[in-house]
Amino acid sequence: MDQTSLDVMAGFISFVIAAILFTAIGIMICKNKRSQTQATQDPTSIIVPTPNPKQTTITVEEIASFDPSLQISMSDIIAATKNFSADLVTSDSRLGIVYKAELPNGLKLAVKKLAPDAFQGFMEFRSELEILGKLRHRNIVRLLGYCIAGAERVLIYEFFEKGNLDVCLHDLFSDCARFPLRWQTRIKILRGVANGLAYMHALEKPIIHRDVKAENIFLDSQFEAHIVDFGLARMVKAEHTHVSTRAAGTMGYMPPEYEEGFTTATVKGDVYSFGILMLEVATGRRPNLPVSMNGETTSLLKWAKDMIAQNQAKEMLDPNIWVYGSTGLDDSKILE
Repeated sequence: MDQTSLDVMAGFISFVIAAILFTAIGIMICKNKRSQTQATQDPTSIIVPTPNPKQTTITVEEIASFDPSLQISMSDIIAATKNFSADLVTSDSRLGIVYKAELPNGLKLAVKKLAPDAFQGFMEFRSELEILGKLRHRNIVRLLGYCIAGAERVLIYEFFEKGNLDVCLHDLFSDCARFPLRWQTRIKILRGVANGLAYMHALEKPIIHRDVKAENIFLDSQFEAHIVDFGLARMVKAEHTHVSTRAAGTMGYMPPEYEEGFTTATVKGDVYSFGILMLEVATGRRPNLPVSMNGETTSLLKWAKDMIAQNQAKEMLDPNIWVYGSTGLDDSKILE
């Protein structure tokens, strides 16, 4: 890789750090302002479904499909996942486990079996589906339908060939990670995530994801990014920039006020998490793991700030990029 490319990458890293720092400062300023007005906040500004005790328990099977071509039942899902076989698990989170499913006609699906405590009640589950059903963007996962049978709740998504970004970056034994992602592909992925978040934040009732991280970014066969897992998302009125909910997120990606116990969700929180994701994609390091520097351990963000201060931006970049970064081969060709 020539000197010009190295300089461009170093400049990109510097931009990421600066963006994160400015976002963090803005968040802390807004946090102080919010703490002064939170006590007088109009409760009608928060979109929260009104619980109905009669709807908290489902005793019969309920099926909904948002794709006219998809007609499926819980028994079909059980058969397609081989009774939710551990061999078909593609990802796992506190909200549930995702399985690869294949119907008799060859259609591949991603089936998310929700954890019993993934939602506070059935009304919250319905609210989640209402949000997901309205999202239409190339960089946001498409919900195809859902099934409910007794206490079981299952979401049905389109299937993504490459799995999630976390696997592609860090799991050396995955099909996606057999060859490191080229720099151009990493930029494409980040641009897709940015476009998806911008779409959510610009809606008439903006949606705040609250858990932007590599595990929630899935990649299709062309390495196009798709944001998934809106279990922590909340819809807010256009005239307000926040909604109070319980604390949520993932250590390493969470903005400072989330880690300090403030549960007010903001668009800036998503932007901060996206900045951390950019840093992870560029460096190949997990944000929730400590980094060793000068015999001491520190966070990824502090390490990056120190490296920039010492004019070592180039040394921050993922060394795996160099392996295939100058071959001229497309990732989709390499991985065939």
